[in-house]
Amino acid sequence: MLNQKIVYIISLVIAISLFFGLFFGLGYPEIKRAEYISTTCTIKNETIKSRYCCYKDCDFTCRDAPYSAPSCSSLESRWNAFSPAQCSAVLMANNSQDVGDYCPIDGPQAICDNGYYCCNECCSTCTSCTARGNCTTYTCNCYCCNSTSHQSCQIKCPECYTVELTVQYPLWGGEIITSNIYMDYVHDLTGAQNFLSVNHVESKVRCYYNPENPLQALLSVDYSVKTWILVGINVNDTTSIQTELPINASNHNENPIVDDSAPPTYEEAIAK
Repeated sequence: MLNQKIVYIISLVIAISLFFGLFFGLGYPEIKRAEYISTTCTIKNETIKSRYCCYKDCDFTCRDAPYSAPSCSSLESRWNAFSPAQCSAVLMANNSQDVGDYCPIDGPQAICDNGYYCCNECCSTCTSCTARGNCTTYTCNCYCCNSTSHQSCQIKCPECYTVELTVQYPLWGGEIITSNIYMDYVHDLTGAQNFLSVNHVESKVRCYYNPENPLQALLSVDYSVKTWILVGINVNDTTSIQTELPINASNHNENPIVDDSAPPTYEEAIAK
């Protein structure tokens, strides 16, 4: 019973911590954005900027990385700092000696060392029964039974795209201010191009600025459905954990049974 109480307390602490982390990390900023003031932005300049958005791709096996492989974090950081424009210029110049200094490279040079990784976890199955004979099973006594200290991964670097708008807009008191608005389209270059095709220079769009910092402006202050689904799921999980408080130890059998066997508004503009 003591082990179950410990598991319960740990689970509850994790759930509560996750709730506050999601609320203040994702939910609260969206609540604050609801206080932004609506105005009309005039687009003075617009461009699409590209960057590398590298990530590590691991096969989750216990295959070791080569001894000379760089760490995944250092290689990912280095390649993210590269400019796609500079890389294209080097490739057009056919200067193969400089490619590695300006471009992410596929193949063996993309392999990296991700450090320690537990490849397989082995657990027992335990049961806990109440005085009424209601029994539940749960995993217990888990341990890492196969691991590596040098997990082999690969860094991949697709291009990502951001629309940058230079806009002018009037504040509540009438002052005209100039600022930039950024919209991240990730890998969707076509979506970024479509937005610019219907929102040309000198066109007007509905926008919103932060009254506490008027230089901060957005095209949309709508709530993200995904954010509040995550917060809601966590609230439900926390409530479930609280209702599963183990009863008195005298009503339980703690002997484990071992069984080893995820103007227009911004929404109207992008819909065109």
